[in-house]
Amino acid sequence: MISEEILKKLDNFQLYELLSSNSFNEKELRLIEEEFSSRNVSNDEISRFQSKTDVANRREVADQILQNEPNPLLTPFLAKRHFRNIATLKAQGNFKKAKSYSIKLNIGLIIQGVIVVGALYLYNKK
Repeated sequence: MISEEILKKLDNFQLYELLSSNSFNEKELRLIEEEFSSRNVSNDEISRFQSKTDVANRREVADQILQNEPNPLLTPFLAKRHFRNIATLKAQGNFKKAKSYSIKLNIGLIIQGVIVVGALYLYNKK
């Protein structure tokens, strides 16, 4: 249970985060809304709060991309998916991760090309 004393100690951004959370019952949510509205937070400040939470969510998405996707060194034939992941990482500002991901993909594509050319060479040698 959240008390009014605890809510008064929180800053505006923390209250905003609590408001956007789905882990409270109606009574607690009403207390949070009352405290947030009593502080007369400007629209500019609310938009800054939204952008802060968006950045945090983007970082989580980037980490999920790198964890859930197959290794581009081993699966270069999924190039379309890998290019989409690189574009997502760049759009989120993770240029170092995007660069290392694209280097792995390029090495994987080179290995795949060598395997295909080698297989064709062996096939035509017969």
